[in-house]
Amino acid sequence: MLKNLDCYVILQLIEAKKLTVPIAKVYHGLNEVGQAQANLESGTFSGKHVVVL
Repeated sequence: MLKNLDCYVILQLIEAKKLTVPIAKVYHGLNEVGQAQANLESGTFSGKHVVVL
């Protein structure tokens, strides 16, 4: 399990552009959560699914 320090180091690496996180799709609002879940379960997208509230 990640510790707070581990999360801090990961965030620092992302901020320094030494670590990238692939984003498959960004969903806006709770009304798109169902579609996000369906896409996640389908396995056809590679990367993270992000829901912006």
